[in-house]
Amino acid sequence: MRAIQILLFILLPIFCFSQNLDSLKSVVNNTPKDLQFEVVLSYMRSLLGESVVQSYNVSEYAVEYAEKIGDSLLITKALYAQSFLLRRMNKENQAVANLKKIYGIAKRNNYYEELSKILNLLAVSYTYTANYDEALKTNFEALTVNEKRNNLEDISISCNNIGLVYFKLRNYDESLKFYQKSLMAKKKSGSTFDLDRLHINMALCFNQLNAFIEAEQSILEAFKACGDNCSDEIVMEAELALGVSLMNSERSGVAIDHFNKSLALSRKLKSTRFEMEILSLLAKTYLQEGDDEKALELLRTAEVISKSTEYLQSLLYLYEKFSDYYAETNDYQNAAYYSRKYSSLRDSVLSESLIKNLANVQSQFAERENLATISIKDQTIKQQRYISSLIALTFILSGLLILFIMRTNRIARKLNSKLSEEVQRQTAELTVAKQKLEKSNKSLMYVNAELDNLIYKTSHDLKGPLTTLKGICNLALMDVKDATALDYFAKIDQTTAKLSKVLDRLSVISVIMSTEHQIVPINLPVVINEIVQHEKRIAKQKDIKIDLFLKDIPGFVTDPKLLRYALESVISNAFKYHNDSPRVDSYISITVKLKRERVIISIIDNGIGMGVDDKADVFRLFFRASERSETGGTGLFIAKLATEKLSGDIEFYKLPNATEFRITLPKVFEMTQEHYDEIELNKHVMAPKIKAP
Repeated sequence: MRAIQILLFILLPIFCFSQNLDSLKSVVNNTPKDLQFEVVLSYMRSLLGESVVQSYNVSEYAVEYAEKIGDSLLITKALYAQSFLLRRMNKENQAVANLKKIYGIAKRNNYYEELSKILNLLAVSYTYTANYDEALKTNFEALTVNEKRNNLEDISISCNNIGLVYFKLRNYDESLKFYQKSLMAKKKSGSTFDLDRLHINMALCFNQLNAFIEAEQSILEAFKACGDNCSDEIVMEAELALGVSLMNSERSGVAIDHFNKSLALSRKLKSTRFEMEILSLLAKTYLQEGDDEKALELLRTAEVISKSTEYLQSLLYLYEKFSDYYAETNDYQNAAYYSRKYSSLRDSVLSESLIKNLANVQSQFAERENLATISIKDQTIKQQRYISSLIALTFILSGLLILFIMRTNRIARKLNSKLSEEVQRQTAELTVAKQKLEKSNKSLMYVNAELDNLIYKTSHDLKGPLTTLKGICNLALMDVKDATALDYFAKIDQTTAKLSKVLDRLSVISVIMSTEHQIVPINLPVVINEIVQHEKRIAKQKDIKIDLFLKDIPGFVTDPKLLRYALESVISNAFKYHNDSPRVDSYISITVKLKRERVIISIIDNGIGMGVDDKADVFRLFFRASERSETGGTGLFIAKLATEKLSGDIEFYKLPNATEFRITLPKVFEMTQEHYDEIELNKHVMAPKIKAP
C-alpha cells in the first residue's frame, strides 16, 4: 500500500502540473509528511533525463526543505543529490564543497551507507580535478568503511575508483590490479552495477599496456554486460576505448570512425571532459595519417573548450598533444611554448607536496593492511602452539621412521641396480622404435603426396563427365516440356554446378600442394584492386561500401599465384556473405601495411559473421559457417594452405559488429629445406608411371 502511495505522489507532479517549483510545493503540502521528501527527490530524478538545470533547481528546493525540517539525514541526502547534479553540470569545485559539508554530518551520525556514497563521489571529483593525493586518501577511506560494512558492491566501486586514480597517475599495473579486485568483488556479490564501465576502464588500461587483444575483449564484455540497454554514456566510453586500441595498433582509418561516434555522443551528453579528450586523440590520429591541418583544427577546438572547464588532467593531455603536433610539423617555437605550458601545469598537478602526500597515503594504507596481517598472524601463532605439541610427537615417530628408511634404502639400492639394467634395455628398444617411426613418417609423407596426386587426377577425371552431364541437362531443359521432368533436370543442373565448383577447389588444393614457387616482385595494390573489381562485377549486392587503404610495399617478393589464391578466398567471402538486411550499411575495409619486415593485409567486413567458438574450426577443410557456402567449405582452407606455403599466417578476429581476417607474410619469401624436400617428393609422385613391357 505504501509503495502505491509513493507512486501516486511521484506521478502527480509530473502529469498534473507544469515544471515549476510553485506547483511542486503545492503538491508537497498536500502530501503526507512522511512522503513529502521522497516526492521531491523522485520529481528531481524524473527531470534529470530532460534537463539537468531544471533537476538542479528542484534539488535546491530539496535542500531548503530538509534544512527547514532540521533532519540531518534528509540534509545529507539532499546535498548529495545536488552534488551529483553539479558534477553533471561540470561544476566539480562546487560539488566538492557540498560533499565536504555533509561528510562530517554523515560521519558524526554514523550514516555509513550515505558516508560510503559521499566518499566515492568526492573521490571521483578529486580525481577529475587532478587532486590525486586527496582522491587516493578519500578512496582508501571509502574502502575501509565498505569493508567494515562487508558490502561487496560498494567495495567493488571503491576498488574501481582507486584503479581510476592510478590510471590517471599512469601507474597502469597498479590500476589494473585494483580493477581486477573490483571485478572479483562484483562476481562474488553477483552485482552488475557499472559492470560495463568497469570493463571499459580495464580496456583503457590494457591499451596503455599494449595488450590490444585483451582491450578489445574487455570492450566486448562491456557491451555484453549492458546488452540491448547500453546507455549513451557507456557507448561513448566504449567507442573511445575501441578507438584508442585501433589507433595504438596502427589501424588509424578505422579508429577515426570510432572516435567520431564517441565525439558525437559527448556533445549530445554535453560532457566537455570527454569532448576534450576525444578531440586530442582525434588530432593525434589525423597527425599519424599525415593530415596536419585537420589535427591542428581539432586541437584548437579542444583548447577553446578547455577555457570553460576545471579538468586539469584533460588540459594537461591537450598541451602535450599541441607540443607533439608542433614538433612533428617542425614549428619548434610553438612546440617549446606548449611544452612549457605542459611542464608548468604538470608541476602544479604533480607537485612535490602531492607526491609526498601520495606516498603518505599509500604508506598509511599499507600500514592498515599490515595490521590486518599481524592480526591474522596472532591467530596463526595460537594455532602453531597447538601444532608444536604435535611436532614433538612427530620427531619421535620420525626417528623410528628413519631407522625403517635406512633399512629400506639397502633394499632400494639393490632394486635400483636391477632397474638401471631394465632402463638400458628399454632405451635400446626405444631407439629401434624411433628409427621405425622416422621410416613411417617418411612413408606417411609419401602417402600424403600420393593422396594429393589422387585428388588432382580424380577431380580432373570427374570434370569431363560432369561437363557432359551439365550439357545434357541444358539440352533437356530446352527440349523437355513435362514440368516435373524440367524440375528434376534443373535440380540435377544445379547439383552438377555445385559439384563442379567443389572439384575446381579440390584441384586448386592439389595445385597449391604440388606447385613449385615462382618468386617475383609484387605490386600489392594492383593485385588487390583486380580481385575487388572482379568480385564487384559478380556480386549479388552492388551497394557494398569499399574502403581501400592500400600501401605499395617496395621490395615485396613472393609467389603471385599462391598470394592470389589466399586473397581471392578471403575477399570473395567478404562479398559473398554480406549482410543483406536493409538496416545495415554493408562495407568492406582492406588495409595494407608493413611492420617489422612483415606485410600485414587486413580484410574487415560487417557481413553475417561466423558463429564459431573455436577459431581453428574456421580454417578446417569442408567446414561451412553458413548455408550460403557454394564450395563445400574449402575457401578458407585454401587461404590458410596458400598462406602457410608462403611462410605466412592467417588469423581470424571477432570485432564489435564486424569480422576481421589478417594475413601476415614475409616481405621477402625465402625457400627453406622443407620446401625443397616437399618439391622433390611431389616431382617423384607426380611423374608419369611407365608400364613394364
